[in-house]
Amino acid sequence: MKLAAAAGLSIVLAFSFVHADRNSAKALKKQGDMLASRGLAGEAVKAYKRALRADRSFGPAWGALAMHYLRTRNSRAAETLLARCVETIPTYPEGWYHLAYARRKRGKHGAAIAAYRRYAQLRPKSADPYYGIGLALKAKGDYAGAAKAFRRYALLESSPN
Repeated sequence: MKLAAAAGLSIVLAFSFVHADRNSAKALKKQGDMLASRGLAGEAVKAYKRALRADRSFGPAWGALAMHYLRTRNSRAAETLLARCVETIPTYPEGWYHLAYARRKRGKHGAAIAAYRRYAQLRPKSADPYYGIGLALKAKGDYAGAAKAFRRYALLESSPN
């Protein structure tokens, strides 16, 4: 009986620890957003990185840091970060979408298409990935495939969800 009670306490403590990490990550991400809005990009990046150390499964912290890299046109850093993001949280749709965008910007069109398709699986009603797929296929010279993707984009964009 004492062993079962100790095991139960361990689970509660472990859950509390994970929960506290999520709260810390949320607070640090919020701090990073505030710093970024004030033009303090370096300090914002530090806050986002601290948020990720607090909770690696907190997708919005990954997204905020990746958006910083994308806004500063550092697609390579964004791609590296987002590849780790989707490895850590494979069901985080925004991670896949931003990874696809970063790869497309770096000219990795095949890898971008694969990431856009993964996002489309996670968000089947979203038109956005098909626009990215169309751009990547066009860049590869597959004009028929691009036209098909753009038609799918237009269909989804015009239909009420």
